[in-house]
Amino acid sequence: MKNKKIHILILIILIILIISLIYFFLIKKPKETENIEEKVYSSSGIKFKSNNFFQKVSNEKFDLSYIDPLNNIMVLGVQETKKELKKMKLEINSLKDYVEALYKKQNNTLTDIEKRNNYYYFTYSYKTENNEEFYYLIAAYETNDNYYTVNFTCPYNEKDKYTSALLELADTIKVT
Repeated sequence: MKNKKIHILILIILIILIISLIYFFLIKKPKETENIEEKVYSSSGIKFKSNNFFQKVSNEKFDLSYIDPLNNIMVLGVQETKKELKKMKLEINSLKDYVEALYKKQNNTLTDIEKRNNYYYFTYSYKTENNEEFYYLIAAYETNDNYYTVNFTCPYNEKDKYTSALLELADTIKVT
């Protein structure tokens, strides 16, 4: 029963990601290609910093939703309360348990879970029905009352170009 609930949760997140990525590629890109001064982007207790130009995207399924259309990077974040997860009878007692639950439900090409600074992360690739492939870096964070999943995404063919940039973005995440 608990595996089914986790599976449903992960499936919902994946569906939302796919819809968001489709929307992402339909947005008109800004004309200027210069980086801007470092700016803080935030929503629902999740913040990140970047010198790149990010646009907020309206998406009811995510608490944080931004795109950098010049670099084809998307940042999506979800907050889950520890109380909600306990009501679902999930045995998640730590940030590592939380990220392992996310990890186990992926049916894609995965890397191992890594610990970095104050978060855990893993990466995977996903191919859409249209045969478009995307690279995901999934980072998990924690506060006293909440867990946060932040998805950093780019086209798979640009993975090597952006992996270090995605990790740098993940390093700037602050949750409250």
